Amino acid sequence: MAITRDSTQDLDQIGKRVRILTGIESTEIDDTDLSELITMASEWFETQSGLTYTVNTEDAYDNAVVFYASYLGSIAQNGMGVENLKVGDLFVSFADEEPYKRFEQMALDALKT
Repeated sequence: MAITRDSTQDLDQIGKRVRILTGIESTEIDDTDLSELITMASEWFETQSGLTYTVNTEDAYDNAVVFYASYLGSIAQNGMGVENLKVGDLFVSFADEEPYKRFEQMALDALKT
Protein backbone atom coordinates (compact mmCIF):
# COMPACT_ATOMS: atom_id res chain seq x y z
CA MET A 1 0.00 0.00 0.00
CA ALA A 2 1.42 3.36 -1.03
CA ILE A 3 0.92 6.21 1.39
CA THR A 4 0.70 9.63 -0.18
CA ARG A 5 0.45 13.02 1.47
CA ASP A 6 -2.49 15.23 0.56
CA SER A 7 -0.75 18.60 0.44
CA THR A 8 -3.89 20.49 -0.58
CA GLN A 9 -5.42 21.31 2.76
CA ASP A 10 -8.81 23.02 2.94
CA LEU A 11 -11.60 23.30 5.49
CA ASP A 12 -13.29 20.16 4.14
CA GLN A 13 -10.07 18.23 4.71
CA ILE A 14 -9.86 19.65 8.24
CA GLY A 15 -13.39 18.34 8.86
CA LYS A 16 -12.48 14.90 7.47
CA ARG A 17 -9.49 14.70 9.78
CA VAL A 18 -11.63 15.64 12.78
CA ARG A 19 -14.11 12.90 11.86
CA ILE A 20 -11.30 10.35 11.47
CA LEU A 21 -9.73 11.20 14.85
CA THR A 22 -12.97 11.31 16.81
CA GLY A 23 -15.02 8.68 14.98
CA ILE A 24 -17.93 11.14 14.88
CA GLU A 25 -20.25 10.41 11.98
CA SER A 26 -22.21 13.04 10.05
CA THR A 27 -25.40 11.59 11.54
CA GLU A 28 -24.09 12.50 15.01
CA ILE A 29 -22.73 15.99 14.27
CA ASP A 30 -23.76 17.34 10.89
CA ASP A 31 -21.42 19.29 8.60
CA THR A 32 -22.90 22.67 9.60
CA ASP A 33 -22.23 22.03 13.28
CA LEU A 34 -18.78 20.59 12.51
CA SER A 35 -17.99 23.74 10.55
CA GLU A 36 -18.97 25.78 13.60
CA LEU A 37 -16.64 23.69 15.78
CA ILE A 38 -13.80 24.27 13.31
CA THR A 39 -14.53 28.01 13.43
CA MET A 40 -14.38 27.88 17.22
CA ALA A 41 -11.07 25.97 17.02
CA SER A 42 -9.72 28.60 14.61
CA GLU A 43 -10.71 31.35 17.04
CA TRP A 44 -9.01 29.42 19.85
CA PHE A 45 -5.85 29.15 17.73
CA GLU A 46 -5.84 32.89 17.05
CA THR A 47 -6.33 33.71 20.73
CA GLN A 48 -3.61 31.30 21.86
CA SER A 49 -1.05 32.23 19.22
CA GLY A 50 -1.80 35.86 18.43
CA LEU A 51 -1.71 34.91 14.73
CA THR A 52 -4.43 34.94 12.08
CA TYR A 53 -5.32 31.38 11.06
CA THR A 54 -5.39 30.62 7.37
CA VAL A 55 -5.81 27.00 6.35
CA ASN A 56 -2.89 25.35 4.53
CA THR A 57 -0.19 27.86 5.49
CA GLU A 58 1.54 25.75 8.16
CA ASP A 59 0.95 22.06 8.92
CA ALA A 60 1.39 22.55 12.68
CA TYR A 61 -1.29 25.26 12.67
CA ASP A 62 -3.69 23.03 10.75
CA ASN A 63 -2.99 20.20 13.19
CA ALA A 64 -3.61 22.47 16.18
CA VAL A 65 -7.01 23.42 14.73
CA VAL A 66 -7.81 19.76 13.93
CA PHE A 67 -6.89 18.59 17.44
CA TYR A 68 -8.81 21.37 19.17
CA ALA A 69 -11.84 20.85 16.92
CA SER A 70 -11.62 17.15 17.84
CA TYR A 71 -11.63 18.14 21.51
CA LEU A 72 -14.67 20.37 20.99
CA GLY A 73 -16.41 17.71 18.91
CA SER A 74 -15.89 15.14 21.63
CA ILE A 75 -17.37 17.50 24.18
CA ALA A 76 -20.30 18.29 21.87
CA GLN A 77 -21.01 14.60 21.31
CA ASN A 78 -20.36 13.27 24.80
CA GLY A 79 -20.83 16.24 27.12
CA MET A 80 -18.29 17.46 29.63
CA GLY A 81 -18.40 14.18 31.50
CA VAL A 82 -19.87 12.81 34.67
CA GLU A 83 -17.59 12.23 37.63
CA ASN A 84 -19.91 9.93 39.59
CA LEU A 85 -23.15 8.19 38.76
CA LYS A 86 -25.51 6.56 41.24
CA VAL A 87 -28.62 4.69 40.24
CA GLY A 88 -30.27 2.84 43.13
CA ASP A 89 -27.60 0.67 44.71
CA LEU A 90 -25.30 0.93 41.70
CA PHE A 91 -22.48 3.47 42.04
CA VAL A 92 -19.96 4.14 39.26
CA SER A 93 -17.01 6.49 39.61
CA PHE A 94 -15.32 7.60 36.41
CA ALA A 95 -11.70 8.63 35.94
CA ASP A 96 -11.05 12.29 36.64
CA GLU A 97 -9.31 12.96 33.32
CA GLU A 98 -11.46 12.92 30.22
CA PRO A 99 -9.95 10.70 27.52
CA TYR A 100 -10.54 13.34 24.86
CA LYS A 101 -8.70 15.94 26.93
CA ARG A 102 -5.64 14.62 25.11
CA PHE A 103 -6.85 16.39 21.95
CA GLU A 104 -6.55 19.72 23.77
CA GLN A 105 -3.00 18.88 24.89
CA MET A 106 -2.07 17.83 21.35
CA ALA A 107 -3.42 21.15 20.06
CA LEU A 108 -1.36 23.07 22.60
CA ASP A 109 1.72 21.01 21.72
CA ALA A 110 1.21 21.75 18.01
CA LEU A 111 1.26 25.47 18.80
CA LYS A 112 4.69 25.10 20.37
CA THR A 113 6.29 23.78 17.19
